[in-house]
Amino acid sequence: MKQKTTWVTNPTKTQLIAVLAWYTTSFVLIVAVMTELFEKTPAFRENYMLLVVLIFATIAVAKILTNYFKKLNN
Repeated sequence: MKQKTTWVTNPTKTQLIAVLAWYTTSFVLIVAVMTELFEKTPAFRENYMLLVVLIFATIAVAKILTNYFKKLNN
């Protein structure tokens, strides 16, 4: 049985650009919330769940990037 490919396992250039734009925008907004719009240093103890979200989003984007470059080299 043939496995279905998804945009995560087989991303196109357009999908990669969209994911990177989404990730960058989200990262900046979450850091802005964590730092109260850059007025002070990030309080990671107060914003623990936001930090967890950033870590998992970074892992997901890294996986998409590696899948894209693997596909590009094949």
